[in-house]
Amino acid sequence: ADLSMRSWAQRLELEYARAYEELSSNSSASTSTVFEVAVSDMISFYDELEYMPYRLDGYDEEIVVDGRACRITGSSLLDNVRAPVRSSNSVEVNTLTCRVDRSACEGGSQPTIYFDFGTPNGLEVVSDLILISTMILTMILVSFDLNRVLGVMLVKPMERMLGVLHKYASSILDQVLAANRLTATPEGHQLRIDTGGVAETDLLEDLMRKLAHVAQLSTQLSEEHDLDTMDDEGKGVIMEMMLVKPARRKTTEDMASAASSRSIAGIPSGIKGLASGRVGHTGSNMGRGDSKQSASERTSKLTVSEELVNSWELDVLGLDSPSLSELVMYMFFDSAIGVDVGISTLVPPGTLRRFNAAVEKGYMDLPYHCYVHACDVLHTVYRTLNLVQSRRWLSDVDQY
Repeated sequence: ADLSMRSWAQRLELEYARAYEELSSNSSASTSTVFEVAVSDMISFYDELEYMPYRLDGYDEEIVVDGRACRITGSSLLDNVRAPVRSSNSVEVNTLTCRVDRSACEGGSQPTIYFDFGTPNGLEVVSDLILISTMILTMILVSFDLNRVLGVMLVKPMERMLGVLHKYASSILDQVLAANRLTATPEGHQLRIDTGGVAETDLLEDLMRKLAHVAQLSTQLSEEHDLDTMDDEGKGVIMEMMLVKPARRKTTEDMASAASSRSIAGIPSGIKGLASGRVGHTGSNMGRGDSKQSASERTSKLTVSEELVNSWELDVLGLDSPSLSELVMYMFFDSAIGVDVGISTLVPPGTLRRFNAAVEKGYMDLPYHCYVHACDVLHTVYRTLNLVQSRRWLSDVDQY
């Protein structure tokens, strides 16, 4: 309730008390219009406002004054005013103090004026609806604008970038295939130039798969590249990275000369025959990395296939001790690197076998730093040297 409503409640109570005193002081009077004038003024005051009084409680017109039946008019002026349809639109304003003792003031009750706030509440509801609708419309417009901005600044440039990358990746893959006389890509690497209707994530996945395939082909084909054709700048890069000097391809004469030099340097006489056999062997297979030997020429007795040893599928950690020892002997003496380097001319197989046994015995029984782990690391280094074609650009001692 605002201050005007409280003020009118106090004034009506005062005017009702004045009307009562008037009747009490004049025994010949039976009717007073003092309260009626106040009620009429209140009705006129609220005619220009959106809310108005519609009922008075506690201001009885028929009263008894000093045993006489009297009448204080005014309350009936609101009898024809319609009450609000919704009870929530009704506002009650009570008089703070009763100035005339009457039944309306008994039991904690107070005379009350009832106001109809239907129109202000309706306007408030309409304003709330307008505000909510405006907010929703604003959010929709902002969403459309944000979608447009993101499309122009992010989505479309990303689509163009992915499309260009996909196109160039496909072109590079086609050129690699054509340059190496490959007619088709492996399963799972089919070209898909038309990117229409393809999700960005699928396009990016296909692009990465294509680039990975190009890298795989480049790695495989690099094994066949002859470093003799590399310019001085390329060899200088290798020297800086590997801290070694690039070596030219070995010939049969080079191998024979190396074997002879090692024999002169004091290699045991029992090894000279092996050195000679190695020269003859590598002379017919040098440059191809062929390590095929007869059973009598082999130093090791592998318990797994050579194909498995020369792949990443070998489970070194699952081999027993004898199998690990034979694996070590194979990698040092019977593998392509072992034959090419001629390790048997550097150290007798029996010496290395005894050294291997001493190393195994010296390891503690630990879950990680143990003999099996050492063999696993040795196999990893062996596979890495094979993959980078170390025998084409590393010296024998460096490989050993």
